[in-house]
Amino acid sequence: MDDLRQEYLYELMNPRSKFRQLDNINMSMYAPEMIDGIKYLISKEFGGKENFFSYDDYFNNVTLKDINRPDLVSNIFFRQNLGLYIRNYFEKSDYPDYSKEKFLAEKIFIEENLHPDLWNLAINDMILDYYRKGFGHDIISANFMINLIDSYEDDITSSDNEFLLEIKEDLKSFNAMLPESALESKMINQLGDTTTLKKIFQRSKKRIKVLDFWASWCPPCVNQIEESKDFRDRLTVENNVEWIYLSIDEDKEKWSNKSNDLKNSLNFRNNFYLLNGKNSSLARYLKVSWIPRYIILNHQNKITSNNAPHPNSNGNFEAIINDTKSSNY
Repeated sequence: MDDLRQEYLYELMNPRSKFRQLDNINMSMYAPEMIDGIKYLISKEFGGKENFFSYDDYFNNVTLKDINRPDLVSNIFFRQNLGLYIRNYFEKSDYPDYSKEKFLAEKIFIEENLHPDLWNLAINDMILDYYRKGFGHDIISANFMINLIDSYEDDITSSDNEFLLEIKEDLKSFNAMLPESALESKMINQLGDTTTLKKIFQRSKKRIKVLDFWASWCPPCVNQIEESKDFRDRLTVENNVEWIYLSIDEDKEKWSNKSNDLKNSLNFRNNFYLLNGKNSSLARYLKVSWIPRYIILNHQNKITSNNAPHPNSNGNFEAIINDTKSSNY
């Protein structure tokens, strides 16, 4: 019964939709924020006005006892529910999502309400989720996250938590320059001409750059390209942002066909097929292990976010752009 209960709770938090019902698609390649979640679906349904939806009525009989169960740590649904319910239901502070204040509020909630045997699991999950949503895009939050990971380093021994050590290394890349090998990664434009990221950067020295890694077979990638066009266009004009689309498709023809389908949303001039895809020097340096993936660089080509949230994500993406524009790193 416990296993069924946890699966039921997971389905409440992540209602099924077309993205979860796709066949033959590697869901681990999708950016986590694009996998279904009740907040995401409600924001789509109510246009961001979540106060029209009652979470208490929806979750009905879910209580803290349902996730305060150290005896269920081997259950995959329980492990996912633990962080999701704290973040999206039980911790009710009004701080902005994925802010430092919200992070600290969740940490306090965990330490005050969960069994001590669940603290590391819950906080590790929190670190991973915040990182995937773009937390750590400035020096202060990056150092905050690194110091927190350091405080848990003695407990990072299992394969489940090796992600934290990878996150730490990525956070250290803030304000870093791409190495020459990554800049020289070759790509093909829609006219069939070969170029490199270095050449692209040379023509846009005074602009903020966003690298958008995507693929023709990735519905969330395509969805974001189509739905955020107006948002991207506005940032292009207001904040001098240049969007650079990098396909990791294995089949160049599929990339070309999908690019034609998206001709009204993609910037033809900045749409490229990345040779060697995930195995290119650029993708390997940036550890592109899921898509869509967004990397933001300032006008000096220094990384200001190695893992930005998706464009138009409750203002989080634009906040990073504004910080990048106003900061002189």
